Amino acid sequence: MMPMMGGGMMGWYGQPQANLNLSVDDVRGSVERSIAMMGNPRLKPGRIVATNDDTITAEIVTVDKEALVQRFAVNRHTGYWQQVP
Repeated sequence: MMPMMGGGMMGWYGQPQANLNLSVDDVRGSVERSIAMMGNPRLKPGRIVATNDDTITAEIVTVDKEALVQRFAVNRHTGYWQQVP
């Protein structure tokens, strides 16, 4: 669903960037930009939290009922996004 899924903030030719030290705000901004690029006004960022020192969990929810659409685990060091249940 998100253009960043699987790649996130990857470097050129799929090479992950090292030690990005992403914050929750960095990931929130990325989710907001991705939703804007999709052009779906019924989606918004949901809960975005640091799960541990290595991972930030980000959710996309519906605007009206805040129903979960997708959840991602983001590696805060490499920027790699992975969809999680």
